[in-house]
Amino acid sequence: MRKCPRLLASLLAWTLVSCCHIPSTTSGLAITEKPLWATDLRTVGFAGEEWHTPAEFEAVRQIAFGSNDELVVASDSGPFTKPNHVHAFALNTREGKVVAKAEWESNSWPFLFATSKGEYAVVTTEGMELFASGLQKTEALFPDAAADKASPDGRYLALSRTIPGHGVIYFLDATTLKPTGTEIRDTYAWSVGDNIIAATATRSGKTIVEFDDGRRSAEYQSECGAYVRNSLPRTWLLFSAATAWR
Repeated sequence: MRKCPRLLASLLAWTLVSCCHIPSTTSGLAITEKPLWATDLRTVGFAGEEWHTPAEFEAVRQIAFGSNDELVVASDSGPFTKPNHVHAFALNTREGKVVAKAEWESNSWPFLFATSKGEYAVVTTEGMELFASGLQKTEALFPDAAADKASPDGRYLALSRTIPGHGVIYFLDATTLKPTGTEIRDTYAWSVGDNIIAATATRSGKTIVEFDDGRRSAEYQSECGAYVRNSLPRTWLLFSAATAWR
């Protein structure tokens, strides 16, 4: 195991989060302030049903802020519908007004990811496609592929495929949908960054954080062995630690 001061410093924060039970700042408190705005997207075609909501893994991949001014929300026809028809709505974040709509078909996961250039990478029947701000379709396409993760900075997409005897994670540049050339075999990524993945495992009751960029890997061992949920703060901390290791 190779260690470096920057990696350990970054992981110290991750360890504190993973080992300590930090109460929510809003837990048990009454919400007294009113929202800035509220928009019922069902009135404009959103297909959601009150008694059937998507799981967290899917839900967090169907909403994205392309910028401070624009939010995109997508709904689909359900996990058993093939092809899966997707409706997407672009909202002005200042007023909550729907400013644009788009529709597409997806054979796989109906996911969308905001990119670092304010566009949206979406999974369609053709593969990965890019939509510009305002849900304007572009010419960018990476065929026969479906991303399920993106780096927090919106620069990279992570995808999976299988080859004989192996599972492979590979990366696309989120702004061009071109392969970066990085491939990582036989692991599961909890978080991805600049052509690198972060994963966790439990060994003898202790939590192990692993980093891999396809050429080299490193591990950091936590002393607490606490179970850590795949939460957004955890994703950001793993990403920061992976960047420091690089």
